[in-house]
Amino acid sequence: MQTDALEANDLQRFSISDTAFHLTLAEGAGNGLLLQQLTVIHDKIRLTRGREYTVPNWIKYSIDEHSRVLSALTRRDATIGIAEMTYHIRSVVDLHFGMRRRKDLAAGVLREGRRDIVIRHRRDIHRQS
Repeated sequence: MQTDALEANDLQRFSISDTAFHLTLAEGAGNGLLLQQLTVIHDKIRLTRGREYTVPNWIKYSIDEHSRVLSALTRRDATIGIAEMTYHIRSVVDLHFGMRRRKDLAAGVLREGRRDIVIRHRRDIHRQS
């Protein structure tokens, strides 16, 4: 559905499917508090959604990030799933708060760092064991 919205350049349909993606993950996690917070966050995001559409390839990057999250879930790889979702959330936060990755996005350059997030997450898991 997100890819269809991208191909049709239908920003409203993408926004709806993006919200559905995140809320479906929260529902699947069985975490009522997370679902409640995401609902509030997505209601607020609608007010600033236009920023994302001014960055070249932003929707494509977002869809790619969603695909990687789903791939990890399908493989039941919690470590990679957490790392991918963390990366996705950070990229959205960076966009909205103008952090350093925004320059890379504006230049159409894919950001590095996903591997670092996975490595850090794995280290944290091993330290807790």
